[in-house]
Amino acid sequence: MDLAQFVSEKRQRWEALEQLLKMAETQGLSVLSIEQGKAFIRLYRLASSDLVWVQAHAGFSELVDYLNRLVARSYAQVAPRPKLHIAALFGFFLEGFPKLWVREFRLFLLAVGLFFGGAAFGYLAAESNPELAHHVIPADHVQTDPAQRAEQEAARGVASGDRQVVFASFLFTHNIQVAILCFCLGLTLGIGTALMLFFNGLLLGGLAWVYAQKALQAWFWAWILPHGLVEITVICIAGAAGFVLARGIVSPKDKKRSSALYTESKTATQLLLGTFPLFVYAGIIEATLSQIHPPQLSIAFKLGFALFSGLLVYAYLLSPLLRSLWRKRNT
Repeated sequence: MDLAQFVSEKRQRWEALEQLLKMAETQGLSVLSIEQGKAFIRLYRLASSDLVWVQAHAGFSELVDYLNRLVARSYAQVAPRPKLHIAALFGFFLEGFPKLWVREFRLFLLAVGLFFGGAAFGYLAAESNPELAHHVIPADHVQTDPAQRAEQEAARGVASGDRQVVFASFLFTHNIQVAILCFCLGLTLGIGTALMLFFNGLLLGGLAWVYAQKALQAWFWAWILPHGLVEITVICIAGAAGFVLARGIVSPKDKKRSSALYTESKTATQLLLGTFPLFVYAGIIEATLSQIHPPQLSIAFKLGFALFSGLLVYAYLLSPLLRSLWRKRNT
């Protein structure tokens, strides 16, 4: 059978399949009658056979592309769709994500080292040359005297509920963008991820130096740490996810690099997705408690809350190890 004859004989049933596909894609398979449903399955199987024949005998690219699309669209309608099970999602956040974090703990420590290495460098660089501080911290912190900012924050009092919600939404969006960028830069062999972690630490170190010059270290850390302990942890987890991606490229071991990257990308994506609830938590704290300053909330209370919050987060992350130790103790 030549190609022209093949197309002439099969075109009518391809067109019939396309008509049924249009109905299914726009209104769902349930719109088809029983007879139409049977016809759809039969025509889908025949189209699949036609695709195999064309690939083996004709090699006509336009026809192969057409049948490929037709078969793929049909498969999308009949293939079982994975359902999102709330129990499975809850199980991932409760156990799966902490286990994954423990498994990739070394890369997390690398991210933490880069972040706090940047913070130490920013502080010491500003200490040795105060002019450098103006190049590493945001402009509004350069233009506003720390003592004046502390007075303004004390006079402002507690923000309204609406303002807190808007601010929390902004912070959550911004922090997620930072985390996703840290993650994606893993494709630069991890160099971009490392630089971003170091630069964010640099900003923190520079800011800490500015407030230290006015003897406002306690005020500064009471402002930063209630949300910062969680936020820095989560950004470093996102950095670890970026390094997981880089590992697939740099160290594929016995796999092809593309295959290793595909495998590691699934791990990295799970690691990144697991941080989202923590980002929400950090954003809420940053928009509320972190913005309430003395005399409304004392420095001691805010630092105590930061310590308590940090302990809770790390107890959650370390829960697989804690459960394992508990089981060993009771056996």
